[in-house]
Amino acid sequence: MSKELKDIFISTFLILLSVFIYVWIIPNYVPDNLMAEMSPRFFPTLSIFMIGAFSSLLLTTSTYKLFAKNRTSTITENKTTCNLAPVLVVVILSFFIVLFQWLGFLIASYVTIVLLMMVFGQKKPMVMLLFSATITAGLFVLFNYGLNLPLL
Repeated sequence: MSKELKDIFISTFLILLSVFIYVWIIPNYVPDNLMAEMSPRFFPTLSIFMIGAFSSLLLTTSTYKLFAKNRTSTITENKTTCNLAPVLVVVILSFFIVLFQWLGFLIASYVTIVLLMMVFGQKKPMVMLLFSATITAGLFVLFNYGLNLPLL
């Protein structure tokens, strides 16, 4: 059995498991507290949606790879970047802590994500800028509205 077929089976199982947990387990076994600002169901629901989303992504990519005619890899490996990546990640995250205190969450996280994407080999500036803006906005919404922890 090929790797793609195994990935398709595993991702299908995880999607079905996520649906079962969301439909049956969370409503019946996780209490819903309407008095608190955030329900105890928030994190299990968020986790299940993340597992379901990533499993769907795995299912889509594995199916595409299984039926794709061209199976050549377009990823090139730069040994210098790979050897320095752990050190650069620690330096960038340390820089994030300092930047976070000076400039706040929005600017610090945006700059940090752009730098991390450069370290891990992203070469397209538009992808870096748009992806960083999307992740920063998503984290901001999650913390401000989902967790009720203001970042500004």
